[in-house]
Amino acid sequence: MNEWISVEDSSPNMGEVVLIFGADEYPIPAYRTNHPVKPRWNDYASDEWVTGVTHWMPLPEPPE
Repeated sequence: MNEWISVEDSSPNMGEVVLIFGADEYPIPAYRTNHPVKPRWNDYASDEWVTGVTHWMPLPEPPE
């Protein structure tokens, strides 16, 4: 089982899809993008910016 990682401690690679947790209070798949001011998070499904992200974790392995 994976553990949640604080965004203050570490960040995934740019473009890597992970689960994020934050202001919405439920995990969603997202990825980090390189923005001119600072990296930001984008929702994987809608490609919209996500704010208030506090934690992330790698996606679990798919079922067999």
